[in-house]
Amino acid sequence: CAMDNTPMPKSMVLSKGIHIVVPREKLPVSHMVFTVTTDNRPVFAIPRGDTVYIGTTDTRYEKGAEIWPEVLPDEVTYLFEPIKRYFGVELTMNDCLTTWAGLRPLIAETGKSTREISRKDEVWVSDSGLITIAGGKLTGYRKMAEETVDAATRLLDFKVSGGSADVPLPGGDFHQTLEELARDLTQKFPMPEKQARRLCRLYGTEAADVLALGSDSLKEEGFVHRGEVYWALQQEGARHLEDVLYRRTRAALYRTGEVRDILEPVASIMASELGWSAERLAAECQAARERLQSDISPLAP
Repeated sequence: CAMDNTPMPKSMVLSKGIHIVVPREKLPVSHMVFTVTTDNRPVFAIPRGDTVYIGTTDTRYEKGAEIWPEVLPDEVTYLFEPIKRYFGVELTMNDCLTTWAGLRPLIAETGKSTREISRKDEVWVSDSGLITIAGGKLTGYRKMAEETVDAATRLLDFKVSGGSADVPLPGGDFHQTLEELARDLTQKFPMPEKQARRLCRLYGTEAADVLALGSDSLKEEGFVHRGEVYWALQQEGARHLEDVLYRRTRAALYRTGEVRDILEPVASIMASELGWSAERLAAECQAARERLQSDISPLAP
């Protein structure tokens, strides 16, 4: 590895996957549905509130690691085909609310396309003791972390007790259904049940603590609450406007229109809490607006 001048035992390849979001009224599914494209790529349609997100693609990405890989129009239309074939629903660019893309870091396998490469993670230790982990999927991050720690303890010849397999994530310490959890939340904070379901899906048992920081919506009849911004700053390490809109509340992934309307109120809270200058505030707002525009640009006629 470059950090200790040891040759890398394996090389990496990036695979891009995109998603599109459509109104649920266009594709009224009540649960996740599995479809297959004509070239045998699995595509899922997953309901999320009053939207459905559809994905994903699997194409080799040559530009190098980027936070925001570009979505191309032909990738969007590629996802239309299985939806038409399975549901008889002919989606168009005008039906799409937004798009997003991500990159998979895969361990290269000679002669295989990205869709054929295993998603399994691997850990290896260099002669100097540098531990490297590669491959894997985000959903398996806890197991990957445990494998890395195990490699370190073997190298250092000591043991650690326990593990995280049975430790719930923050807010995950409940046994009710999502609907039951949401109904309990509406008893403490009156709101439409669909808003409560969104909050419970995001925050679990911590939803009430989030709303205690501010239970008012940032837009009339909107979904994002003031307390979510404070929670993102105080408990989740958000430091940029995009952090809150995309990575904490996740509103920008599904509700582009609402996010445009609340962008400035969210930024104002962050500026006050983080001590931003007027220049920093303006730059954060501009970056977020450009990001939102990029999400819908593949849909332009």
